[in-house]
Amino acid sequence: MADPISEHLSREVTSDIQVLLRDLKKTIKTLTLYPDDNPLPTKMRATFGARFVEVVDEFNGFVFSIRPNEIVYGREVVYKDQDKDDALASIFYNTGIIYLEFRVGLSLEEFNTFLNILKTFIKDHSNELDLVSLMWQEQFTSIKFKTVDDLALGDCETDITIREMYPDYDNDSNSGITVDYNHVILEEESDDASSLGTSTVSPQAVEDGKKIGLSLGSIPDEPQSPIEQLLSGSFTPADEEQHEIARLLKEARQFDPDRSAAQVMIEILDFWDDRKAFAEAAAICEKIFDQLLTKGAFAVAADFVHILRSRQKSLVASKPVNAERLADSIRRAGDDRHISMLTNIINRQGVVDTASIEIYLDSLGWESLVHISGMLGQLVSKKARLMVCDYLAKRGRDHINIIANGLRDKRWYVIRNTVMILGHIGGEQVLPYLASASDHTDYRVRKEIIRALSKNKAQGVIEPLFNFLKDPEPKLRATSLNHLARIGGREAFESIHNIVHSPTFAGYPIEEQEQLLVVYSRLGGSEVTDFLDSIVGSFSLFNSGWKARYRFMALKALAYNTSGEAEDLILKYTRSRRGWLRQAATNALEQRRKFMHQKERESR
Repeated sequence: MADPISEHLSREVTSDIQVLLRDLKKTIKTLTLYPDDNPLPTKMRATFGARFVEVVDEFNGFVFSIRPNEIVYGREVVYKDQDKDDALASIFYNTGIIYLEFRVGLSLEEFNTFLNILKTFIKDHSNELDLVSLMWQEQFTSIKFKTVDDLALGDCETDITIREMYPDYDNDSNSGITVDYNHVILEEESDDASSLGTSTVSPQAVEDGKKIGLSLGSIPDEPQSPIEQLLSGSFTPADEEQHEIARLLKEARQFDPDRSAAQVMIEILDFWDDRKAFAEAAAICEKIFDQLLTKGAFAVAADFVHILRSRQKSLVASKPVNAERLADSIRRAGDDRHISMLTNIINRQGVVDTASIEIYLDSLGWESLVHISGMLGQLVSKKARLMVCDYLAKRGRDHINIIANGLRDKRWYVIRNTVMILGHIGGEQVLPYLASASDHTDYRVRKEIIRALSKNKAQGVIEPLFNFLKDPEPKLRATSLNHLARIGGREAFESIHNIVHSPTFAGYPIEEQEQLLVVYSRLGGSEVTDFLDSIVGSFSLFNSGWKARYRFMALKALAYNTSGEAEDLILKYTRSRRGWLRQAATNALEQRRKFMHQKERESR
C-alpha cells in the first residue's frame, strides 16, 4: 500500500512550485513598474531571490517545459497565463524558449542577473532586444535554456518535432484558458460557493402533497425557523414587534446545539451526589465528547474539557472519588484513541480549520504530547502538520525527551519535522538529540539539523556544526562552514585551525580548501597573517601548478582579513617583480577594500 504521506509530499512539491512561479511573476511585475531607487522592488528582489535560491537547492533543481500560455513541471501544469497582466509563460515562449532549467548551486547574484534581463526585456518598447540573446550573453552557469531553434538544429538527440511535443502549438484557443486557482495555491481552499443552493422536491412528492392539501415546491437546504416562516407569509407585525422579532432571530442564529448539550451535561454532573450515578453521568459526558469530536466541533470539545477540569479541581477536597472519575475523563480526551480519531477526521476534511484544532490540543495535558507527536506521521495536510509542529515547539519545552522520540522513526519526513521542532525550542538541551541524528542517510534531514544548529545560541553548538565539515555532501559542508564563520569566536577559530594545519587538509577539494582558508583568515585576524604570508612567499625555481593555486588562495584569504597586517602584506605583494603575483595582489587589495566597506556599512 502506498504511503499517503509520501504521495502527498510529491503533490506538495508541485504546489510549492506553483506558488513560487506565481511570486516570480509578481516580482517581475514589481521590478518593471517601479524605479530602481524605490525600496519596494529592492526589498522584494532580496526576499524573493533568497527564497527562490533556497527552494531550488531544496528540490535539487527545476526543469520546466514552456508551452503556449503554460509552464510544465514533470507532467503537471504549474502555471497558466490567465491574461496579459499574468503572462509568464508567454514571456519565454514568444521569444522561442521552450525549456528552462534552474540547477543546484544557483547563486543569488546569478538569479538577480536573470531578473534584470527579464526587466530590461519587458521594459524595452523598441522591439529591438532579444531575450534569448540577452540570456546567452550572460553565460549562466546554473540557469540553462533551449529554444525552438535548438531543436530544429538537432541539439536534442530525438526525432520529436515541435508539433509532437506540443499538440496545441497551432491551437489559438489556448489563449482563452482560465486558471483554476484551487490547484495553484498551497493552502487548502473552501468549496466553491456556487455549489450551495436549493434542492428541488421530486414530482412524485408534489403529487402526494396535493392529495393531503399541501403545495410543495423548491425547499431550501436548511429549514426555516418558525419565526422566519411567519415572516415569509402575509402577516406584517407592528414596529415595536419587529424589534423583538429581530432579537429572537438573532438568538436563534446564535444558538449552538453542541454547546447547549455540553452545558446540560455539566449541570447534570453538578446534580448527582451518588457515586454510581455520577460515574454514569460522566460516561454520558464522554459519549457526547466523542460526538463533538466526530462532528469536527473541536472548539466546543475544548470548552467541554476546560469545564470538566474546572469541576474536577472543585471536587478534589469534598468528593475525591468523583474528582478522580473526572480526571480520568480528561485524560481520555488526549489518549491514543482520541488523537487517532482526531487525525482521521482531519485527513477527511476538505478544508482544515487549524485554529480550532489547536484550541482543542491546548485543552489537553502534557501526557498527550506523545500521542500528538505521532500525528506527524499520519497527517496528510501540510498546513495541519506545520500547526502540530508549532504546537509541539510551544508545549514541548519542558518535555524534550517526549518530542525527541520522533528521531527514532523510520520515516525521514517525521524525523525532519522533529528536528524542526527541536530547532524552534533551541537551547543547550536539544544539542545531544540533534547530534544523534547528524549521520542520517537522508540529505534533507541533515540539512534541517544544520539549520536548527545555526539558529541555536547555546554554548556547545560549535562541535556538532564542526562535525558537518566531514559530511559526504559538499553543499552541507559549505553551509556548516558559513555558519561557523558567522558564529565566530575562539572555539570556531580553533576548530578551523585544526583542519587547516592537519594532514587531511590536502585531501579536501580545491574549492573547499579555499573556503576554509578564507574563514580561517576572517576568524584569526592578525594571528594567521604570518602563516598566510609564508604560503604566498614560498617561491621556488620551478613554480608548480599546485603551489601557485595555494598562493592565490592565501592572497584571497588575506583579502577577508580585517587586521592592518593583512593590508600591509597585500600592499607588499602589489610591488612584486613577478607580474602574475603583482596582478593577483592588486585584485586581492580591491576585494579587501570592498569587504571592509561592507563591514563598515553593516556596523552602522
